[in-house]
Amino acid sequence: MFSMGQGAGYTAVLIVVQKWFPHRIGLASGVIIAGYGLTGFIFSPIETKFINPHNEKVNDDGYFTEENLLKRIPYMFLLIGGVTITMQIIGLTFVGSPRLTKEHGAKEEIPLKFIDVCKTSIVHICFTTLILNSTWYEIMSGLFKVYGEKFISDDFFLSIVDSMCSASNCISRIIWGLIVDKVGRLSKVHGSFMHYRFNSYVDFTFSQTYWE
Repeated sequence: MFSMGQGAGYTAVLIVVQKWFPHRIGLASGVIIAGYGLTGFIFSPIETKFINPHNEKVNDDGYFTEENLLKRIPYMFLLIGGVTITMQIIGLTFVGSPRLTKEHGAKEEIPLKFIDVCKTSIVHICFTTLILNSTWYEIMSGLFKVYGEKFISDDFFLSIVDSMCSASNCISRIIWGLIVDKVGRLSKVHGSFMHYRFNSYVDFTFSQTYWE
């Protein structure tokens, strides 16, 4: 359900913003998806402070055992759900396609069948790139604290690390958007493909060997 909701919102917003800024698609898309990284920067310390306000440590097995801390976790899910719904409703009120005429540079859209789109090489490259990106991103963002708690007992510090990573994520999306506008979308796709292949290899190697 999370993936379905995320995918629908992600795709719809990008399609709309690209219609508003047809000559700066890279920058416009970069700014929009930068918000995805910005949320981690804002909410990671808030979530940590809410669940673990006294910076409790994990036990020798890597688990939190403090009773009050564990009781806050279900409320955290309710809080995240409420914030997400509120932000989605506010965001949807601002989503709308521009009303352009041919005099304003509007282009006639060419209808394509789903099967025809799936046969194109650019879709294959984009799909593979996103798989490489999303797999490692979801693994690292979901498990970095579990791994980090084995060596760093300060939960607040780990939340700050998460915030800094999210800030870097946010800024890099805007930078990549600017690069797209400069060098062209196709070159950017091929560059991203190699970039994520390299990052996946480095991340895996680092996680396996650094702490040994």
